[in-house]
Amino acid sequence: MSYPNLFDLSGKTAIVTGGASGLGLSIAEALAKNGAHVALFDLDQHGLEEAAHRLRKAGADVLIKTVDVADRDQMRRSVNAVADDSGRLDIAFGNAGIGGGPGFTGFDGSRNADGEIGSISDAQWDRVMAVNLNSVFATIQSCAFHMKKQRAGRIIITTSIASFRNQNWVGVPYMPAKAGAAQFGEAGGSGACALQHHGKRHCAWCFRDKYRWR
Repeated sequence: MSYPNLFDLSGKTAIVTGGASGLGLSIAEALAKNGAHVALFDLDQHGLEEAAHRLRKAGADVLIKTVDVADRDQMRRSVNAVADDSGRLDIAFGNAGIGGGPGFTGFDGSRNADGEIGSISDAQWDRVMAVNLNSVFATIQSCAFHMKKQRAGRIIITTSIASFRNQNWVGVPYMPAKAGAAQFGEAGGSGACALQHHGKRHCAWCFRDKYRWR
């Protein structure tokens, strides 16, 4: 079998959250280049339009949806719309995320009062949890509904090295949110165990010096 055929996604439908820029857009490009129909979800409408133009210029089959991934009902409606339109859903890449604010130390080890736990507002904590953790649950649940019917599918979650290693310069809300997201996708984690008997693979990857599968 030739190398290109090992990653042939012709006829497959993929959803990428946080797909307007950065890692999400790069993943969308790779999926589309290998034949997948790709739906980009993001809050950034302008960024989505630019991403779609870039991908379509390269011949990609792309759909864009302005979605707040922290809004579970909106996520479910959007996922359902993509699956119903395509007749299937094969790949979900839960990549959307935001920073957790400043850490309680700088890179040089100096203390940062703005990052101390007493300085974190309820609104900041809730928003980071909503985007970095709750949205992962909404993504998995919404996409698994369609994949179960097919008895096939792939769910991939972007996590972080901060999910399993304390980093003082990272905002406090970010670490537990990413730890929860990683637990969904670990081989023995709650999401993977709950879905494995339906024929789906489910994994999380984190970003360190290079991408690696966890």
